[in-house]
Amino acid sequence: MTKNRLLFFLVFCLYIISFTSIARGAITILDNFDRPDGPVNGNWTVQEGSFNIVNNATQGGDYAIATMNGISSNIAEADIEATGSGIQYVALVLGYHDVNTNYFIKAQDDDGGTPDFNKLYCYYGNNRHLPIWSDDSFSLSPSFTSAHMRVEFNPNSRDITITFSHIDSGSGTQQYICPNAPLTGGSGIGIGSYNITRGRIDNFAADLPSVTVPTLTDWGMIVFIVFAGLGAIYHLRKWEKT
Repeated sequence: MTKNRLLFFLVFCLYIISFTSIARGAITILDNFDRPDGPVNGNWTVQEGSFNIVNNATQGGDYAIATMNGISSNIAEADIEATGSGIQYVALVLGYHDVNTNYFIKAQDDDGGTPDFNKLYCYYGNNRHLPIWSDDSFSLSPSFTSAHMRVEFNPNSRDITITFSHIDSGSGTQQYICPNAPLTGGSGIGIGSYNITRGRIDNFAADLPSVTVPTLTDWGMIVFIVFAGLGAIYHLRKWEKT
């Protein structure tokens, strides 16, 4: 084997190892709600209250919560907007087990005046502030009418990070952390809302793992690396003798 061929062999082995050992994920829009007005239906299960499609977005009734069928993720995202004056909120849900056991992260219009979100709450359950989790709330500064909302649960630190971007169609960003989230025993994702005539949710998305690239198990990688190394040594010694 020539030196160039040996070099190619080693590079190829490294490429295979790196390619097959990368865990891939991507934010995927699961529902853009672009369909005729009416009940949300589709791939949703409404757990409490009601959700309707209104002008290619969704709006929920009082204390409404819905989950997406068959989807698990630690990250959920959506475009949110406050509409009309009056108390309203929209929420993203992670770790759904049942209506009493989930992470319920909501942006709320607390003052009921001009339509804008001015408070953020981290609740456990469908809009339920239970003793199981401390009252993590923040004043949104500045308040805003629309934004892209992202909620991410870190299973190692058990922190929930909330990020608002594209605030009022601009480049502003706000980020908040609700720590020490209790385990829910569930992994479902969904949405929540209050007041069927206010608060819009659009372009609901989640981080989903890619299944297009096969991965090696840890032991499989170890065995592969050992044999690749032995093969490289054999060919190197053979090349040195010629």
